Amino acid sequence: MHNALTEKIDLQISSLNNQIGVLNSTLDIAKQSLTKFIEDPSQNIEKADKSDFVKRFFYITNKIDTCAVPATVKTYPSSRNLTVKEGSDINLSCEPKGFPLPSVRWISPEEEEIGTDAKLLIHKSSRYDTGVYKCVVDNDVGPPLVARFNVQVEYEPKVVIHRRKVYTGLNQNITLKCDIEANPMGIIQWWKNETNIAFEGENISANNTFVTSSLPIYIQSMNDFGFYSCETVNKLGKSIDYAHIVASPPFNITITD
Repeated sequence: MHNALTEKIDLQISSLNNQIGVLNSTLDIAKQSLTKFIEDPSQNIEKADKSDFVKRFFYITNKIDTCAVPATVKTYPSSRNLTVKEGSDINLSCEPKGFPLPSVRWISPEEEEIGTDAKLLIHKSSRYDTGVYKCVVDNDVGPPLVARFNVQVEYEPKVVIHRRKVYTGLNQNITLKCDIEANPMGIIQWWKNETNIAFEGENISANNTFVTSSLPIYIQSMNDFGFYSCETVNKLGKSIDYAHIVASPPFNITITD
């Protein structure tokens, strides 16, 4: 029973699609004919014939209007969420259906029109291609249909420490800072030589692709001088940068014979 009902529905859908195809072809022929016989000055046709053709053209289009079908769209990916690695292609699809056949416009995250085909292809994506892409489908039967695609371009992290060499003395407070760019953002760790002294990550939003991490340090003893590092790891790679805290005079005096 279930299979028979499914087959019946499939046949009805197929029949409707065929009818829509015929109607779209008829409308295209009517438009082409109108252009040929009305707008082309080289055509030697009596005014009466032109007037009659115009009447027949609008008769056809009015009949077609009574069969108008609102726009629908089939998208790929169907979830409208796409994640790619930087350097890979971005493929989006927005297949329109309806009568008259709907037009398609692709709008970039910067609100610029970037295509009018059913498929959108961006070669060798970069991190700057991340964002929401809109596919606007319209056939003037009801309001335009807008499909939104959330595209994430993932890339390995890059860590840059603000000051790589810092001079200071005992009983001083200093702050090291590092900028991290990554997608997805990983846990940020600070190291003193081989010892992990701080980390953060739980409070960083998953949507963040750029953060600045700070490490406050109180120089209490000579052991607090030395090399510090800021490190981030995500599933695509690892990045690390270093800072050197150097003792100001008299703590960096070298005694010679």
